Amino acid sequence: MRSHALALILALIFAQAFSASAEDSGSIPGANSPQLWNTNGFLLINLTDDTIQNPIAEGNRSSISRLVLGDNLSANHVQLSPGTEIKMHYHKGIEELILVVGGRGIINATGMNYTIESGDLIHLPVDMPSAVYALGDENLDLISIYAPPSDGTRTYV
Repeated sequence: MRSHALALILALIFAQAFSASAEDSGSIPGANSPQLWNTNGFLLINLTDDTIQNPIAEGNRSSISRLVLGDNLSANHVQLSPGTEIKMHYHKGIEELILVVGGRGIINATGMNYTIESGDLIHLPVDMPSAVYALGDENLDLISIYAPPSDGTRTYV
């Protein structure tokens, strides 16, 4: 279990550091892909480009794009428009880390509501139910990292 936690933490540090450095460097990704480099298992993703390439479609309230599917973890980029909720759910047998990279919201976990905003890191132990609601007038932008990898199945409660 410790190796899963370490992998999740390192992935979040990578995502946060890259998000900031990509904005500063003006990096230009490869055509039609948010991936800047994908060789021998190494993957560098620009979250700004992923947002552009996977926007919330007209008529929808959210967008979820798969960023990483590895042997020991997976990661999704989740965008929720203001007023949108992901209902109470959990991912069976999976631990989750959520990094808030933009916007504000509320997460309900442990039976309580917590206000979340850019820069917050949330750890959900295995099988812990949670719900998320986007506040304000900008999208709530999240990176969800799962260990072991998630196939996207949610169990609603």
